[in-house]
Amino acid sequence: MDGYKRLFTKDAFNDIAFLESGREVKTIFDVGANIGFVTFQFQKKFPNSDIYAFEPNPYVFNKLRESYVIEPKIHTMMMGVGDITGEKEFNINSNTGTSSYLEADAYHKDHQARNLKEKRFTQIVTLDDFCQNENIHHIDILKMDIEGYELNALLGARDLLFDQAIDIIYIEVNLVPSYVGQPLFHEITKFLLECNYHLYNIDSFIGQETNIRQAILGNAIYISSKFRKYLEDKFGKENCGW
Repeated sequence: MDGYKRLFTKDAFNDIAFLESGREVKTIFDVGANIGFVTFQFQKKFPNSDIYAFEPNPYVFNKLRESYVIEPKIHTMMMGVGDITGEKEFNINSNTGTSSYLEADAYHKDHQARNLKEKRFTQIVTLDDFCQNENIHHIDILKMDIEGYELNALLGARDLLFDQAIDIIYIEVNLVPSYVGQPLFHEITKFLLECNYHLYNIDSFIGQETNIRQAILGNAIYISSKFRKYLEDKFGKENCGW
């Protein structure tokens, strides 16, 4: 019965809070914050954390900034995250939640992205550069939902990843591409494994499907080898299942 309850009540934010229980969570990055829904979820779970919310789309960033302007521990950044620091052309779609540094493919245009509204150059930064400039040495939780550009952003965090300076990565992944040239779930998993990060859980592979009922996307949680060892010590390796 507990298994069925878990199936229907599974929630990534609760899982992340479970993993971090008993720890002081100081720094959270919300990359692809949109208007701040996930930022709000993290603020509820970890009210003492500094949350850095990145959003390059100016149309939704203004709503994000207005929502948290009086919150001293939430830092809103009108910039994208990728594998370069500088400027990059950004595709703003009529469905703003699908706007991306990549161009939507034909299927995605028809079913989700709708029409391309405009192209605009935006500020973009690597996480390695941002953390070096802001003197941030450790990220407890990194969330990424940047519409097909996730692997580029991870490539821009190589130093942090190889230093095991990020504990938990919560990231949107695709089984079929939504954007031209988009890396898929297995490619992201392969890269993170090379950086000594392990797949911990997957969820939300429901809702968006192709016409032949294949799941398009979902979310995955990865943990560093260092954090994995912490979980072994806390819960006992016999309870971890790996």
